Amino acid sequence: MESASVHSDRLRKAIERNRAKQARRSPSSSQAPASGYSSRATKPAARPAASRRTVARPDDVEFTTSIRKSPRKAPANVGYATSRSVVKTSPVKRRAKKKKTIKGQGFLLKLGWAFAGVLLVRLVFSGGGVLDYYERKELVDNKKAEFVSIGVENENLVGEIELIQNSAKYQRKLVRDHLGFIAKDEFLILFSKGKKTQAI
Repeated sequence: MESASVHSDRLRKAIERNRAKQARRSPSSSQAPASGYSSRATKPAARPAASRRTVARPDDVEFTTSIRKSPRKAPANVGYATSRSVVKTSPVKRRAKKKKTIKGQGFLLKLGWAFAGVLLVRLVFSGGGVLDYYERKELVDNKKAEFVSIGVENENLVGEIELIQNSAKYQRKLVRDHLGFIAKDEFLILFSKGKKTQAI
C-alpha cells in the first residue's frame, strides 16, 4: 500500500510539471500572431533541439498525457481449502502382521532352543559323551587298581617261591597245611561234634 501511494504522488507531481510547461509555452504562441508582421514573411522561430533526458531518478520522469487509472478490482477470494484424500486404515491387518512377526520370532526361538536341547542331550548321553567319559574313566581307574594289586601279588609270589626253594621249615608248613602230613614227633588232635576229644 505504501508503494502505491508513493507512486500516485509521483504521478501527480509529474502531471503538474507537465501542465506548468504547457502553460509557459501557450503565451509565446499567442503573442506571435498579434505582431504586425505576417506569418509568411517572418521566419519560423528556431526550435530548440530535442534532447533526450536520461532518467536517473523516478522524480525526473515527465508525462505528456494524463495517465488513466485502471479501475481497481477487488481481489478475488481465494479458497485455501485443500482436498483431503480419505485413506482407509486397516489396524486389523497391522495387528495381524505384528502377530505373524511375533509368532515367527517365537517359532524360530523355540526351534533354536529345541536344537540346543538335542545337542545337549546328545553331548550327555551319546557315545563319547559325558556319561561315557565318566564310565570309561571309572573302568580305567579299576584297571589301574587291578594292575597295582597284581603287581603286589606277583611280588608276594616271588617271595613265596624263594621261601619254598630255600626254607625247609616253610616247606614242612606247606606240606602240613595243604597235604595233611605230620612229623613223627607231632600229634594230631581231631574234634568231633557232641563227643569228647580223643588223642591219637
